[in-house]
Amino acid sequence: MSEQPELHVLLTTIGTGSYKRARYEFAGESAPREGELFPALLCDHLRESGSPIQKAVVLLTREARNHQNWRGDENAQVKGLKQHLEERGIEPIEADIPNGNDEEEFWKIFKAVGENIPKGAVVTLDVTHGFRSLPLVMLLACAYYKASGDFKLKGAYYGAFVEENKPAHAVDLTPMLTLLDWAGAVDAFKRSGSLRQMAELLKGNNPVSQSDVEGKLSHQMRKLTDALELGRLRNIAQPIREIRHKAKALRRAQAKPRVTPFVDQLDSVLDELRRFDVSFDESDVDKWLAAQFRLVKWYKDKRHYMQAVLLLHEWVISYAASKVPSYRAKGIRSIFEERSIRDETSRRLDEATNKRKELGRVVQLATELSKELEALPDGLKELIGLPAVLTLNTTSELQGIWDSLTQLRNTVAHLGHHQDARKADEIEEDLEELIRKLQPLVPGTSPAE
Repeated sequence: MSEQPELHVLLTTIGTGSYKRARYEFAGESAPREGELFPALLCDHLRESGSPIQKAVVLLTREARNHQNWRGDENAQVKGLKQHLEERGIEPIEADIPNGNDEEEFWKIFKAVGENIPKGAVVTLDVTHGFRSLPLVMLLACAYYKASGDFKLKGAYYGAFVEENKPAHAVDLTPMLTLLDWAGAVDAFKRSGSLRQMAELLKGNNPVSQSDVEGKLSHQMRKLTDALELGRLRNIAQPIREIRHKAKALRRAQAKPRVTPFVDQLDSVLDELRRFDVSFDESDVDKWLAAQFRLVKWYKDKRHYMQAVLLLHEWVISYAASKVPSYRAKGIRSIFEERSIRDETSRRLDEATNKRKELGRVVQLATELSKELEALPDGLKELIGLPAVLTLNTTSELQGIWDSLTQLRNTVAHLGHHQDARKADEIEEDLEELIRKLQPLVPGTSPAE
């Protein structure tokens, strides 16, 4: 079954002004197009460019709806935009809007855009005859509905009329629409640390992702994002080095205008990457432990709580293994990756935790017994004698932490599918407390941290 062609809709407006006849020059066309109403000329241009308009949603105030600019005059001496559209086989859709005098009316205009453009349509925006704030409201509405997936925003135009007898330009604003996408990509980076959207925009429509500096940079950014999202600390060093190298090349080269928004963000990106500096000798276990803990905190700061909890659990195993001289002598790969070492370390931590629990119960029983004996009459107390209260040293660096962390890790890893699972809003608080307790154990940590 063949796919239905996409519905191409023009979103435009018409007012009550006196529009002068002008000769509009469209890029790629040898001769200008002449007329008073730019939307009609734009429809001709799009049709001959192979992208014809089928419907036109026209935003109309009450005054504009009854004006000859829309309906034409009674004697048919002057054609209105509605007639121009119908003659071209384009279905006009009248969308009533207020004048836009206050915020309430702005929201009504926004709603009119969403209600009148069919779902899934491809939209070209024309802001030429918009009055006052209307072009801005139209653009923002399109940005929202594009992001929500209601329709695709294909292009935007503005007919720049200067004065009579002077050439007018059909300004194609389409390349600038990528700023809306870049705004979303930058926001995603700032909030979550993800470079994925930036990478896609940097690559553009080029199917060969490694054909130029932008493509190669985009490829490395996607690799880095994958590694960060999956907690692969050992896989982030290489893409970080490549990103730094390609960023320098991008600055030296004459960057394409479409990637200007990314060039503006380069310093922010590079600053963020400095938090994951692992460009040191792999034999330095302490530096790797510190780097991994920084990644745990980064996950927490970016609200990736599941990754933060899972990695923190693994970090404690690595830290404990690093304290065993025979394990430490084997180096980073053994401590961080060797299954037998990690399983043995985890088992020992479990055993130590259980023993401390058992000893804690003994101490509690002995304490309760001593209190009962202390309450006996003096004569009887002397006759029986008070036993020495058992004193046990149950303190250690990880006392209480491993058990709490294991419980938190289980409630996260099993997505709450067990009894006594922590509530979602409690996990962040538990995580922050564990990070605070473990921070002093991180190699190289200063007292201020």
